[in-house]
Order: sequence, then structure tokens, then C-alpha cells
Amino acid sequence: MNKVNSFIILGIGLFFSISIMNGEPVDTLMTKSPFEAAKYALIFPGGGQFYNDNYLKGGILIVLEIYSLIKFNEYRLDIKCDNVTSAISKRNKSLWWAFFIYFYGFMDAVVEAHLMPHETVMKTSVEENILEKTK
Repeated sequence: MNKVNSFIILGIGLFFSISIMNGEPVDTLMTKSPFEAAKYALIFPGGGQFYNDNYLKGGILIVLEIYSLIKFNEYRLDIKCDNVTSAISKRNKSLWWAFFIYFYGFMDAVVEAHLMPHETVMKTSVEENILEKTK
């Protein structure tokens, strides 16, 4: 893969992660649904992270997934030309990485959505929680 393709992939990932971060502020007390996070994570890698407001992680997952699929395609085409056993091994390794990244993004999105209410509770001070309970 040449340098131009690498810069294009990096630029796309950074565009998605930076442009979405500059959107409107989101209510931090709003809870996230693990089902919705799973749905977005299944649509595309990093979708669940964007749903959970983890834009950097989502951008990284998109870039890694695209990179592993590009490498898979390159090695797939090398099988017809070059050393067959080496190209098959590299092709299979790239595909396993693509599956791993996709599965990791899915599981991470669901777990983060489950832990979202816990984070908001842990960020509030103890005195504030006691005052709210006594009212």
C-alpha cells in the first residue's frame, strides 16, 4: 500500500472522529441503550462507539477495519502472482484481524452502554447525592 492510500485512510478516520466531536453538546445524564449500541455497532465498525460518544475510539476502529480489509484485498490479489503460501497466510491473518476488530467494537459498545449510568453516578459528589436523597 502506498503512502497516498495510507494518508487517505488516516484522513477519513480523523475527519469522522473530529467532525462529530464538534457537534451539539449532549445531555450527559441521558442513559444509553445497550441494544441501540449493538445495533449501531453491527451496522459498521465504530458505530456503537459513536453512539456512546466515544468518537476517538470509533474513528480508530473505522480506520483499523478499513486498513485490515485493504490489506486483505492486496494479499488476495498477490495469491495469483507471487508466493502462494506466504500470501495466503498474510491474507488469512488480515481477515482474522478484520473479524477481531469488528467483534471488539461490538462488545466494547455494548459494555460501554451498560456502564454509562455508572459513570454519571460516580462523577457526582457524595454530598450532592445525600442532599438529593434527604429532600
